[in-house]
Amino acid sequence: RERVSFRRGDACRLEEDAAQLGSFDGAVIANLLCRLPDPLACLDGLQAVIKPGGAVVIATPFSWLEEFTPKSKWLGGYADQSGLAVDSKEQLQMQ
Repeated sequence: RERVSFRRGDACRLEEDAAQLGSFDGAVIANLLCRLPDPLACLDGLQAVIKPGGAVVIATPFSWLEEFTPKSKWLGGYADQSGLAVDSKEQLQMQ
């Protein structure tokens, strides 16, 4: 049966690599977003590889570390310059 296929690529280059990767009915992104150098590039690139009506399941602890992701690219999980907490949910809604 050939109902399932797996591809490997750069999660931050989905849009650029879409022709090579192909399109999919769905994707699972588990424990990945907070380990990428540019998590928004991954999220933005999903449109290029997921078929219309497809599903994306994202599971992340949002455990940001500067050794993986520059703080300027974090999607929440820190305090802003005035000391207010920046929430990941709010950041994702703004994007």
